Amino acid sequence: MIKIITQAAQNFLNNDLELLTVHSDKPVDRGYISLITATTIKDKHEVYISCCSDFLRVISDVMLFDDNPDHETMDDLNKELNNIIIGSAKVLAEQQDLASFNISTPVSLGEKKFDIPYDSTATLSIDDKRLTIAIKKLID
Repeated sequence: MIKIITQAAQNFLNNDLELLTVHSDKPVDRGYISLITATTIKDKHEVYISCCSDFLRVISDVMLFDDNPDHETMDDLNKELNNIIIGSAKVLAEQQDLASFNISTPVSLGEKKFDIPYDSTATLSIDDKRLTIAIKKLID
């Protein structure tokens, strides 16, 4: 699941927003965090998106023409990013005949240290401004 979600994130950031991203080995340690639950026929996963403030400022500048967003705007933007990315991943999975999944509405966990246990992760960077995707499989 991490591969298809990372692909969706890259597609959105690189193609739709025309921002150049690279993979990073350094995950976001503190940032705005949102959560979406993705449910397949067999499994349920929590998908977290954590963005550092500088990353969200870049996104805000491109999407909202606001290079100095307030806390509430960055929190909402993080949820919207999660929704766009996971929604796109859902479509990509269906197009590639992978396991389809349903998604929940994004929930904000606020701005804080990212210390949530996870099973897989990927980080994308725009000039060292980072977004981390983390997935945790839930046990039934």
